[in-house]
Amino acid sequence: MTTPLSLSLQGDGSALLEAQEKVGRFVKAQLGEARAEDMEMVAAELLENAVKHGQPDPRGIELLVEGEVRFIEVISSVREADLVPLEARVKWLSEQGDPQQAWLRALSEVFERGEFGLGLARIASEGGCRISLRMVSPGRLAIRAYRVR
Repeated sequence: MTTPLSLSLQGDGSALLEAQEKVGRFVKAQLGEARAEDMEMVAAELLENAVKHGQPDPRGIELLVEGEVRFIEVISSVREADLVPLEARVKWLSEQGDPQQAWLRALSEVFERGEFGLGLARIASEGGCRISLRMVSPGRLAIRAYRVR
């Protein structure tokens, strides 16, 4: 069994870039070059969402890549105003069935209504992942992307 990759970082650009590079090296070592690209994208999207929808917190952002790369999890502080829409988006994605169709519907929302929220749909579609949320403590949210293919 492989030891997971666990990182703690602040939400600045250089820390995110460094974390993405570490994730890239880790998933390539576990999955091989060809299969690693999807999970690198998943980690990048989750980290970007943590910064975009998070709030400053001295505890920073925690990233965990399970040893066999079955899941990637990011824990961060979330703004109360972003929690309900995030929960609704994850529920919507799980109800879509086909991740490719969910991606196309999400793109349509962007073009028709100017709504955003493509990152989670991209994780489901391109990354082949299911997404779950859980509160780990008041104001701290864990979002996990499970590889299903």
